[in-house]
Amino acid sequence: MVGLEGVRLLHEQALSARAAEVGERVRTALAALCRSTPWIREVRGRGLLLGLELADPVGLPGLLLDGPGRRALLDRFGGSLAILTARYLLQTQGLLVGPTSGDRRVLRLTPPLTLEEAGIERILDAFAAAGRAGPLGMLAALAAGAVA
Repeated sequence: MVGLEGVRLLHEQALSARAAEVGERVRTALAALCRSTPWIREVRGRGLLLGLELADPVGLPGLLLDGPGRRALLDRFGGSLAILTARYLLQTQGLLVGPTSGDRRVLRLTPPLTLEEAGIERILDAFAAAGRAGPLGMLAALAAGAVA
């Protein structure tokens, strides 16, 4: 009975259509961030099931390959920008995202179907903050113990 109630609410509240509409808005905004952020390679997904493919840190000269930044990324985050970004977004922005299990370069974003306007803005603001910080800024914020 609980499952049937969930299906009824999906149809009654048009959550599938809303997910498509909101997902397109979030994907478009994140794609714009992608174009201005060299370490975010691609935004993909459908509806509110989104993924951001992040760069391989080896291909980011000047951002991570020099000295302590590279060592911290390798030692604390297994060389994965997705893991670093997920930790940064959780600890400094209060946003729960995670790397996919199949590809450590892809960051998974799966907000609820009932996402409201304030939640959309919070997601976009959090990713914009990560984009501004860049990998070295995220490492520094985490090392300083920044908390949302």
